[in-house]
Parts: sequence; structure tokens; C-alpha cells
Amino acid sequence: MKPALYLALSLLVTSYHQLDVMGQDTAEKKRSFADSLEAITLEAIGFQQRICQQNPSAFQLLMLSENQLDGSAYRKATVQFDQILTHLEKKRGHYSSDYDFLRHLFTYTQNRLFIHYIPYRSFARLMTHKEYNCVSGTGLYALILSHFGFAYSIIETPMHMYLLSEYTGKDGKQYPVLIESTARMQGLVTDQAQIQQKQTEYQQLDRKVCLQTSLCWLDSEQNCPPNFCQQIGLPQVSGLQYFNRGIVHYNQQRLKQALNCFQKASILYPYSKRIKSMIIRVLTLRRE
Repeated sequence: MKPALYLALSLLVTSYHQLDVMGQDTAEKKRSFADSLEAITLEAIGFQQRICQQNPSAFQLLMLSENQLDGSAYRKATVQFDQILTHLEKKRGHYSSDYDFLRHLFTYTQNRLFIHYIPYRSFARLMTHKEYNCVSGTGLYALILSHFGFAYSIIETPMHMYLLSEYTGKDGKQYPVLIESTARMQGLVTDQAQIQQKQTEYQQLDRKVCLQTSLCWLDSEQNCPPNFCQQIGLPQVSGLQYFNRGIVHYNQQRLKQALNCFQKASILYPYSKRIKSMIIRVLTLRRE
């Protein structure tokens, strides 16, 4: 069994037994709960096997979470992405500096795709309906930067996501750049002091939101650490898209569908505290 799947399934089993000591259910309720858990676990196994067998590309990985996308919509998303790359490839040679190219890349994609900001929207919806959030937007910029040979780091915070990269200046030196997909006017930052200021602002906003709301994936002893941020890859970004879908289901009280999404998220991002905590929360509610 693959390590990610083993960890994800172990989490469900462990969570179930942890909840079992919290109270005694009726036999019928326990049986219904166990049946749902078994069905979700079997679907998770199939999900993991499909990923292993198909070995999806980075683009396909980001498209995974929109499982109801029909063939025509998928082709539309593929054509949209190919057209963006084709345009940027033609423009690449017109710019004498990396900075000028990155500036065009950011402005062009913002004007073409980043039209409607809607929380919890997937990468597929960005490509087909021009609806975006920080997760889907960051995924797109990661794909584009990789295509043109720019190294990057995807930074996840409790409430946000952005990219850090570098470009070669005309003097041959490497300079930092921060790309924030949800900031149309100030989303491309190259000044080191401004980058540090931006990161400080993210931390302050995260801490403010953490103090005002209950984020169950933050341990109480951590109390929303102001320095919490970590580098993740595209598989984890894909996992967070499933997490977002799960949040939508959770907010609408569709707990079985929410658990299904959180379980798939945990396969792609097995060490995520927020995903683990939401699985436990949904299991708790389904037992009540």
C-alpha cells in the first residue's frame, strides 16, 4: 500500500476508534456509520490507485478535484491553458529582461482569467469560468513558471497561499519576486523590503482571523503562531482544492460528501493538520 494512502486510511480508522470511546451508539447507528466509512474508504482506495496508474501531469493533477467536469469543459480548460502558453511563448522573445516578461505574464493572465473572485473555486473553474481564489490562482502561476524554467516555492499559510520565485536581472544577479494571484494591482512584488512587508501583512492578517474565528486545524497550544507558513508542492495544492470542496459540502451539512473530499485531500496532502482536523470534526458530527 502507498504511504499516503496508508496514512489516510489509518487516520480514518484511528479517528473512528477515538470517537468510539466518546459515547455508546445504538447498534443501528453504528452499523450505518461503519457502512458509510467503508464506502468512503473503498472510494479512497480507488482514487489512490487511479492516480498511481494514470500518473497525471501537473495540469491534470490540478484538474482532479472537479470530478463532474464533462469532456467539452475539460477540452475548453486544456485549450485555454495551451493558448496562454502559446501567447507567452511568442512574447518571451520580445522582452530583454526576465522582469519585463514576468510583468507581462502577470498582467496578461490577470486580465484574461482572473475576473471573478469566489472562495473555494477550483483550478478547473478558473480555466473554464474565470473564477478564482488563491489556491487555484497559485496553481496556475506555478504551472506557467515551471513551463518557462523559473524555480518557485508555493507558500501556504493558515488563510492564504502565494508564490516566491527568482529572476535574473540584467546584471546577471538573481532577484526575488513574490506573486500573489489575488492582488491584481500589487500582486507582483520584486523589492525585497516590500516582499518582507507583504509577508508580515499576511502573518498579521492570519493571526487576526485566527483570533476572531475557530480554526480547528490549529492546536490550542500553538494559538495561531504568527510565523506559520510552509512550502508545499502541486500535489498538496490539488489536495487543498479537495479540502475546499469539502468545506463547501460541510457548510451545507452534506457530511458524507464532505468526508469523501477530505479523505481524498488527505491522500494528496497526508500531513496537513487542517485536513486531519476536518476529518475528525465530520466524523464526530456523523456520530451524533
